Amino acid sequence: ESPARTSGVSLVPLLRGDAAPRRPFFAATFRPQSSLDMQGVLSGDLKYIHAWSDDRDREELYDVIRDPDELESLVAARPGDLARLREQLEARLAEVGKSAPIEAELSAEEEASLRALGSLN
Repeated sequence: ESPARTSGVSLVPLLRGDAAPRRPFFAATFRPQSSLDMQGVLSGDLKYIHAWSDDRDREELYDVIRDPDELESLVAARPGDLARLREQLEARLAEVGKSAPIEAELSAEEEASLRALGSLN
């Protein structure tokens, strides 16, 4: 039986040979696992990244189709897209901040596996 609360999209269209619905993809990393805190959104062909540390703060914007190696930031060239993706990220972060955590019980084996990966303290 499926849980009462789930998130995601159906992949049934892919099984039928149709295109999957496109929606923004959000990601984040936080120290100490990384040297910078980073949050980002991939929406269509554009990728927005907000990165910061104690002594710096920066934004990046890339066209991942035309520039798959992310060598040329488009921050200055596309301020409208920069603002739109920044707003998408901020809206998603606000939405996530309002949701309550889901309680889960882990077996001793699952807990040991997560600790070995560094996912639990």
